[in-house]
Amino acid sequence: MNRKDLQSLIAKRTLRYDFPDRDLVQGLYTHVPRELLKKADLIDELDAEVAADSQFRANWELVRHWSAESRYNVHSREDADLLVRAVGDSRHGVLAWVKRYW
Repeated sequence: MNRKDLQSLIAKRTLRYDFPDRDLVQGLYTHVPRELLKKADLIDELDAEVAADSQFRANWELVRHWSAESRYNVHSREDADLLVRAVGDSRHGVLAWVKRYW
């Protein structure tokens, strides 16, 4: 999951002649996953999924700590694999969850 995935989700909810709120638009330039989910109005859904699915909760814990700056840090292969799985798991991954709302 990346910033563009959530930005696309938000853009899809914008009607053709809507004039978007300035704060909303500026807020889309963040790489903080929870902040993007707030802009997509998915926080209640996220909290419900975290409460209902322990595997998703573990995946979310990995993803929520990611930052734009962390991509420049040196990570172990194991940590990188864990993050990729947390995002890409087809049943309990963060991207699969976001796609439910696309």
